[in-house]
Amino acid sequence: MRSEPYRSARLWLYGDVGCPWSYLALARIRQLAVASPVVVGWRPLAKVARTEGMNDPVAPSPAGAASPSPQAAEFESLGLPFEGPSADFDSRDALQALEFARDLGQKVLDQTLDGLFAANFTHLANLGEREELLDVCRELGLDREALELALEDGRYEAELDLAEAEAERYGIEQIPTILVGRSKIVGAAPKEVLATVVCQAFDTE
Repeated sequence: MRSEPYRSARLWLYGDVGCPWSYLALARIRQLAVASPVVVGWRPLAKVARTEGMNDPVAPSPAGAASPSPQAAEFESLGLPFEGPSADFDSRDALQALEFARDLGQKVLDQTLDGLFAANFTHLANLGEREELLDVCRELGLDREALELALEDGRYEAELDLAEAEAERYGIEQIPTILVGRSKIVGAAPKEVLATVVCQAFDTE
């Protein structure tokens, strides 16, 4: 494992690119990071067999039609065009693509993370289809052939397994979950809540 929570980063986000609340949590953390000395770490945690910390931001109405909630409007307020969740998919390939990007540097990881969230929730790409995922990653600047080889040989499977083991060790049962110092926040907490917890964590170090 490249890094361990509580060592090199002050805040860790455990989430999945298939989870809209992980998308919202990341946006709120980025807001906080503009004004605070927050170092953010991403940890991949597939939402398969795991509950999400909040309800979907677009829920079906009794008649079966999608009905935007106030949370959907908040995506827009954060500059995140939101067309609704795409179909559920097995996200392990997408999460491995993020680990591939991590090996190219933090800037590439951040760009790829933002790009995959946008592909899923703005452009409604099917990231569960490997060919479509590879095409999206190529558009984000990743080497398509090198990534395809990494996915075929399962190069980053062990990293996902380690993140799952961490989640069990830290009692993480929902996504997104944010670790700050020894504090744990479940769900896409408002920026003000994050700021308070971060300040408390800094004060105890």
